[in-house]
Amino acid sequence: DANKLFWSLGAFGKFDFKRFGSDAERLKIIKPKLASETADVASQQVKLIDSTTEQLKVKKRKKKKTKKSTSHNAIKEEIRHLKNKYHIHTNGTDIPDPLRNFEELGTEYNISNIILRNVQNEGYKEPTGIQRQAIPVLLQDRDLMACAPTGSGKTAAFIIPILHQLAEPRSDGFRALVLAPTRELAKQILREFRKLSKGLGLKSCYIEKESTALKKSAQNFDILVTTPNRLIFMIQQDPPLVSVSNVEWLIVDESDKLFEAGKRGFRDQLGAIYKACSSSKIHRAMFSATFAQDVEEWCKLNLDNVIQVHIGAKNSAINSRAKTSFYWG
Repeated sequence: DANKLFWSLGAFGKFDFKRFGSDAERLKIIKPKLASETADVASQQVKLIDSTTEQLKVKKRKKKKTKKSTSHNAIKEEIRHLKNKYHIHTNGTDIPDPLRNFEELGTEYNISNIILRNVQNEGYKEPTGIQRQAIPVLLQDRDLMACAPTGSGKTAAFIIPILHQLAEPRSDGFRALVLAPTRELAKQILREFRKLSKGLGLKSCYIEKESTALKKSAQNFDILVTTPNRLIFMIQQDPPLVSVSNVEWLIVDESDKLFEAGKRGFRDQLGAIYKACSSSKIHRAMFSATFAQDVEEWCKLNLDNVIQVHIGAKNSAINSRAKTSFYWG
């Protein structure tokens, strides 16, 4: 038969079953593959492909995760280096990272180009320690207690966030209030506001005499810089000479000097001012050269979810009781 004939003719030859497999099946030399066997092979091939694909995906995910982790660690290390270099110590919850440079004000916080240009024109090249940490805190609308040496750039640290948040002039009266212990310091702060707000249209003022208070209030100034005594006199008149009910930013500069000078009296003054600033959107910040115990106690009682920032040798200006109460990270 055909089968015997095939094997007789091909006894000394090599049959290519791969090439002529279908002919061999037709001549019944080999058994045809069952459909189930073919399906099994196909299934195994699909599983192999799926397995290989999944392995590649896992490998890719691991590589991406490792790369992301490495990048995150590098940023954390850079932040740690900045804090050590500028002696930045903080206490509080959800504390933002310090600025690495002024350019981040634009890229991370969308500060207007007008403000950035003014900052550059006024000769600010690199942020100081207090500016690096206080500006991000205030830009996140957090209450702040900040301590940094005199001449360390505290004024710009609160002016820049205020200008950004106020953005443009409005006819709502004073929206930012800055208190300073002396007229000289108040006027100096006012000059800085005017320099850094060029081109924004925001109006800032210092009220020299009570007789001009009503006139300046009627002109819808956005920012008021004054001393506590002068402000108390104006808001306690009947009717008040100025209104601070729409104030969104209350800044107390050199607060340690005010507490030292007034003791109980300044506490009462600050309480009255605090009450008069009745807007639900208000944010507060206390700046000082030392962490005076009076300032610290007032902040803990009156500020909401406050962040503390201290620039300098770790715990150097903190009283002994505060050393046991706070951890400076």
